[in-house]
Amino acid sequence: MSDDPASIEAWQQQMSDDIVERLRYKLPLYATYSGMTVDLKQAIEEIERLRAERDEARRRTNSILTEIDCRIEHGAESNGHLEVLRDMFKENTDE
Repeated sequence: MSDDPASIEAWQQQMSDDIVERLRYKLPLYATYSGMTVDLKQAIEEIERLRAERDEARRRTNSILTEIDCRIEHGAESNGHLEVLRDMFKENTDE
C-alpha cells in the first residue's frame, strides 16, 4: 500500500466494507462486548446510514467547490472572497 491519501482511503473503505459484510453474514444477531449486548443488525443499519450521510455531504461539498471554481474560472468579481472560500473548503476536506 502506498502513502497516497486516495490509496489509504480506498484501503480503509475496503476494510470497513469487509467488517460490515462479516457482521451481516457471519456473526450472530447479537454480540456481547465489554459486558454490553449489541444488536448487530442495528449496528449495521447505523453504519450504512452514516455512510450515506457522509457520501451526501461529500457530494454537496464537491458541488459547491465545482461552482466556486467555475465562477473563479469565468472571472466572477469577488475581490478574492471566492478563492478564500475555496481554500477553506479544501483545507477542511484534506484531513
